[in-house]
Amino acid sequence: MPRRIFGVSDEDDSFDVLMRQRDQIGVEINENINVSPELPDVLRRRFRVYFKPGTKIAVRTVRSIRAADIGHLVTFTGVCTRVGDVKPLLEVACLTCDCCGFEIYQEVIGDNFNPINRCPSGACSLRAPTGELFLETRASKFIKFQEVKVQERSEDVPVGHIPRSLTVQVKGGLTRTMRPGDVVDITGIFLPKPSTGFKVRLFA
Repeated sequence: MPRRIFGVSDEDDSFDVLMRQRDQIGVEINENINVSPELPDVLRRRFRVYFKPGTKIAVRTVRSIRAADIGHLVTFTGVCTRVGDVKPLLEVACLTCDCCGFEIYQEVIGDNFNPINRCPSGACSLRAPTGELFLETRASKFIKFQEVKVQERSEDVPVGHIPRSLTVQVKGGLTRTMRPGDVVDITGIFLPKPSTGFKVRLFA
């Protein structure tokens, strides 16, 4: 068996081993040779922060949420009508150059992102054409993602009106905590989601 160059305990997972290897490599940037840059804080973070509303905060209905609440933290109650599948969501993308082996980390903000297509290392800048970057899924960071449709309760709907609903995006450990038919109180930031793809061409 080969000798271990660093200590690995039984409690360490593959992510811990990867982080320890990256720490040993460090940062070495020369004119011709570039080694992996410093890891972003999002990739090192092993926890998530959740906001729990106070007991004095009034629980609102889905109908009472207006455009003035965009960007604010709101708490509302409703009934889960549809629960989507849990999918992986890319949070930090690791791109590797096929020529020099340079690694670059790109934080993904939102549902879509444009990956970097040119290698920024000094070794590739001296040659033409530059190396091509490929996505490394093992070194990238994914989180669990789920969409839940929440509809207002029947007692909150005025007579003759159609029930309103909101789409809630659940991430991390909050996934798989709701089932269709559950009455839930949800706290989150109310944000509009622009239409993309076929919907834009259909209603343009």
